[in-house]
Amino acid sequence: MLRVLPEHGNLQELELWGGEYYTLRGFALQPNLLNGLPSLNNGALEMANVEQVEVIKGPNGTLYGGSVVGYGGLINVITKKPHDTFASSMTYTVGSNQYNRFALDLNTPVSESFLTRLNVSYQKENSFKDAGFKESFFVAPSMEYKINKRATLSFDFQYALSQAVHVPMMFVSTAVPVGFNTLDLFESNYKNSYTTNDIAIKNPTLTGQLKFAYDLAEGWVNTTVVSKNQTLANGYYQVLDDRGDSDHFQRFITRIDSKSKVLSVQNNLTGNYQIGSWKNKLLIGVDYLSKEFISRNTDYVAMGVVSLVEQTDSGNLSLSAIDRQLEQALYVDNQAKMQT
Repeated sequence: MLRVLPEHGNLQELELWGGEYYTLRGFALQPNLLNGLPSLNNGALEMANVEQVEVIKGPNGTLYGGSVVGYGGLINVITKKPHDTFASSMTYTVGSNQYNRFALDLNTPVSESFLTRLNVSYQKENSFKDAGFKESFFVAPSMEYKINKRATLSFDFQYALSQAVHVPMMFVSTAVPVGFNTLDLFESNYKNSYTTNDIAIKNPTLTGQLKFAYDLAEGWVNTTVVSKNQTLANGYYQVLDDRGDSDHFQRFITRIDSKSKVLSVQNNLTGNYQIGSWKNKLLIGVDYLSKEFISRNTDYVAMGVVSLVEQTDSGNLSLSAIDRQLEQALYVDNQAKMQT
């Protein structure tokens, strides 16, 4: 989540709750392309079904669709595809902070013309801090059906469900001179999370892609892809806002309920041909993209003050206390739709 605090107590936001951000050429962006099509993800990138990751740095990325990429570039995630030989892989990983992860990759050809593959993972871990955890489940079946020598139909599906407690961001006030000359005060309390495991957020993501490829003639292929993607965010989020005295931070908490829906249709005609000694490749493409965002979030409410010097917290962070406080808050409804 990116947040700008132009003055103390004034919270303005650009949000994708629980999402990971990467930086390319100084711009923040997310891997919003899946197999070349728009696909939002408000959680972490799950590697269980990733075959490769393509990155284009710089404004050249906007040539692939300015609606889902930025001037910093783009990140395109290529998923695993079924193949014509049986193969399986199962891993179980353990680590510190009660880290446990299970992953299964199973490729099973049903016949010469019908191929299937399944990727599943489950992961749970605690934080090195005094509170915080992350738990996720992921499943991704994929199928490919060769209708005849010219036509191929494939389907890719992904479902990811994650629940996590995020350590609150701490924002230093820009309304008064900064009172912190070093990071010693923050470093000495590095393992204090200033939260509880009750203040969690869920981020389910669902994506389905259907692809039909047809060989029109030698060197000429027409491909049609339809992609449907939906992400949700439901739970609680908090921030700590500097009060400008080199010690105290005011906590603000909100309850969020947001949904993003993406529909993408793409048709590409590609041809390879030769004129004399010149080899040529032609691409004619048509894209349709529909993005819709709906949210019903509460205003931020104050829930106690944290003292870094004394390491005290006046907030009651039980769910019952938070819900009682949020009952007095106004709901902010937002809805936006874009078609390209």
